[in-house]
Amino acid sequence: VISRARAADDAVDRARRRHQAERIIQGRDAVFKRYDRDQDGAWSCKEIQAYAKGEFSFDVPVATVDRLLELHGDAGGKGIAREHYPKVKLAVGIAREEAASKMRKEERERQERELQ
Repeated sequence: VISRARAADDAVDRARRRHQAERIIQGRDAVFKRYDRDQDGAWSCKEIQAYAKGEFSFDVPVATVDRLLELHGDAGGKGIAREHYPKVKLAVGIAREEAASKMRKEERERQERELQ
């Protein structure tokens, strides 16, 4: 009896996790489609920049976008496919943190110069 109850609980837990995973994937797909202006299933340079500006209010450096396209873009030159969306999000996040770090450093240096 206990093993059947445990099996039922496990099945419910697996179904719940599967449903949560599907919701996460649907959310990612919705974001990807929102910025895929030409509906070709891949993000171009301008679409990546629009994504960063729209989702994070951040102007991603062109060098970062070019590097992303070089590393994860398809051979046909269409851009970055939906499967690589998490990598784009990560790269934009890293670029945002680098920009914030640079601003903090400049502010710290300015304050140090004022104290001298």
